[in-house]
Amino acid sequence: MKKFLALVRMSIIDTFQYRGDILIHTISWAAQPIVFLAIWITVAVSGKTPLSRDEFIQYYSILILVQILVSAWGSPFISSLIRNGKISMFLVKPERYLNFQLASNIAEKTLKIIFTVPIVFGILL
Repeated sequence: MKKFLALVRMSIIDTFQYRGDILIHTISWAAQPIVFLAIWITVAVSGKTPLSRDEFIQYYSILILVQILVSAWGSPFISSLIRNGKISMFLVKPERYLNFQLASNIAEKTLKIIFTVPIVFGILL
């Protein structure tokens, strides 16, 4: 457990190096639900929808957070390591490669949540 927490700590530090990239990625993930929210709010004004305006806002705010939490972007990196033959450097380390990927995913989601919470609060307001 100590090794895994150290991996998470190192991954968070590493992830902060790419905070601009993650910010742009997070905004692009949040843009689609925000556009859909604007469309449904416009439709909800007519009163012909099963949900109210506030329910649509709650739904899409939760959708943005869930979308960030369940997404994973490790597969392109894993496939690149396999294709280039560089995965072997991870296989000889004392920690399993799965733990390394899990720690990286936790760090990425931590930073994404930090960027997403203000977006969700802005929508809710």
